[in-house]
Amino acid sequence: MKTLLTLFILFFSSSLSAEQLNNTSVICGVIIEDEEFPIKKNYRISGFEFLDNNKVIIHDDKNGFLLSEETSITFSYKAEHTLIYISDDMGSVVINRQTLDILGSSGKILIEGKYCSVYKNESFDISWKRMTLKMVEEIRKDNKI
Repeated sequence: MKTLLTLFILFFSSSLSAEQLNNTSVICGVIIEDEEFPIKKNYRISGFEFLDNNKVIIHDDKNGFLLSEETSITFSYKAEHTLIYISDDMGSVVINRQTLDILGSSGKILIEGKYCSVYKNESFDISWKRMTLKMVEEIRKDNKI
């Protein structure tokens, strides 16, 4: 009986460490003030579209944080209990699952988690549009006309 219980626990715990995040997106949007003219604001959006088979597409807008240009690149990921490791030949990024901080390979925070949202069971395009709308509304919230 103890052997059966031990095997069950080992099987269950190994399946947890190989977690798939498909149909989940993490999208980060940050409002940027112009250094010369602070009232002029813009935004940057970067996102992670998790797919089947431990693949993730990183998306960046034209002012992107992660890829330096408007583009999308597919990477591999490994999800652990508190971290998600994303990597390929070009480099690596880590997502802290508790804070949503996006970290570079050096451990430096690239994007603070407070600027990120998690979307589940929704198309990436719709989630991206939600974040874009949120950024535009935040920039325009104090407009009088």
